[in-house]
Amino acid sequence: MNQWIQLHDFSSQDRNDVGLDEAKHAFRYFDWLSELRKRDELEENDEACDPGFGLVAEDGAILHICPQDSSSCYVHYHYSKVKKLLGFIPFMGSCDHFIPSCSLDAAVALIEHHFAGESDAILQTR
Repeated sequence: MNQWIQLHDFSSQDRNDVGLDEAKHAFRYFDWLSELRKRDELEENDEACDPGFGLVAEDGAILHICPQDSSSCYVHYHYSKVKKLLGFIPFMGSCDHFIPSCSLDAAVALIEHHFAGESDAILQTR
């Protein structure tokens, strides 16, 4: 799985072919609070973005987690599923699922589900 860490200044740290344990370690031990402070400082004078952690699966599904403080984050999940055009013509369509707030521990569980290909478990998280 490919991983990135989005920094406050729109730059990123990318890694390819990471395993589950590497991804969980990278998420848990990155200094999110420092990046959030840098974002807040930069926003006073220039454009900044929310720091975040992302994983891209081989099937193209993307899990993007944005910590907001020392205990919570919001999550975007982008995936594909079969939809029907005119109610009967199947085609692959893009879908998004947004989780407005969850704990960092819950985010680690989402990383585990993403690695296991368990999109239904991710979609059940609200």
